[in-house]
Amino acid sequence: AIPEHVQSIVEIMQKHPNVPLYVMLDTIDQQYVRQTFPPVSALSVSNLVNRRLQRDFPAEDIKGAIPLGREKTGRREWSYLLISLANNESLQEWMNVFLEMPNECKGLFLTAVEGQQYAPEIMREAMPQINTPWQLLVSHNKVGGVRQVVLHEGKLTFTRLTQSADENNPELTAGNIEQEVQNTIDYLRRLNFEDNAEMSLLTIAGQEVNEHLDLQRFGLGAAVKLTPFDAANLLNIEQAALSGDRYGDAIMGAAFATSKKRMLPLFTPVAKKLAMVYKGRLAGKILAAIIAAYAVFSSGESLLNWLNLSQEESVVADDLKTQRAQLNQAQESIGGLDADTSLWSSVVKLYETYEPTQYMPLPFIVKLAEQLDDDTRITQISWSAPYKAQSDSRSARRGRRGQNAQPEEKISVDVQVEF
Repeated sequence: AIPEHVQSIVEIMQKHPNVPLYVMLDTIDQQYVRQTFPPVSALSVSNLVNRRLQRDFPAEDIKGAIPLGREKTGRREWSYLLISLANNESLQEWMNVFLEMPNECKGLFLTAVEGQQYAPEIMREAMPQINTPWQLLVSHNKVGGVRQVVLHEGKLTFTRLTQSADENNPELTAGNIEQEVQNTIDYLRRLNFEDNAEMSLLTIAGQEVNEHLDLQRFGLGAAVKLTPFDAANLLNIEQAALSGDRYGDAIMGAAFATSKKRMLPLFTPVAKKLAMVYKGRLAGKILAAIIAAYAVFSSGESLLNWLNLSQEESVVADDLKTQRAQLNQAQESIGGLDADTSLWSSVVKLYETYEPTQYMPLPFIVKLAEQLDDDTRITQISWSAPYKAQSDSRSARRGRRGQNAQPEEKISVDVQVEF
């Protein structure tokens, strides 16, 4: 049975079975560890990262890593952010529901990790003239609490999620946010963060909370407060929030949905197997489409060849009809000759009187007639021209008139003439 608290989303998925599913998580049960690796090849460092993930985190956790770059000087060591997500009972219950749906699950995505894509865009839209090496995005969320995402040179460096003590007290919530920002700044001192002026800060919270927030106390390079509605307008996702909304969850979800790139898809063991099945189905569909396209092309080519052949055969048939009419006329003339004529010549043999590429009898007779005077009559013609059968009957049928078969030897013509 489907739990009541997920019934509405299940109904939406059932109405749209072809829409893929992206599961975005903003939970406390996540671990982030920054780790350096020796200056080996890219392939070798990937193997080192995987071994480190298996060694440092529980076997049942869902694990992944994102590269943070490589040192430009010195030993040129690799830097990675190792990530682990607890595969707890709550997550398994949700995934069991999702995996029973017809929608393809594209994976689990972490709010902080995907923030590497959309956080700079929000900061750029809110502070177009500011370009600091350190950026801090703070969102007051309904589900998780206060989520902080810290980027250094565009790379995710640190993240923290804390729950607010009293959601119904805007002043207390604002104080909690300020304290968490200060704690993060103090922690970043360990990561070579020295000058507060090198950091820009953006917060997303309800209007009542923003009224009590004092961001100038930190002495940062820039600091901006936005409501969810303000952030939605900046990102051109107006439908993501209304003017009275108090939490930033919907903004982070909509920003992720409109992002062109996904940073790190994670999968439970069952979801990973299903993903492979979907990929196999997609490969089958692509192969079927290629076969269908080839079949359509071949059918079209065959149809075109058939049309061309039919057209050529029609022309040949018309020419043959005309030639037969002319031949009948000539035979009628020959049949009307006097059978008792006493003067006959001997049979005359004619060789090479006709070009091999123009071997049709009727044109030959016309040319021969031009050489006779009024007192000379042709009473009989014997035409002989041996041929070799074509090996490609299809090519022979498609040949042009007069070229569908070529004589192997010279044409032999016997003509009986009366003088």
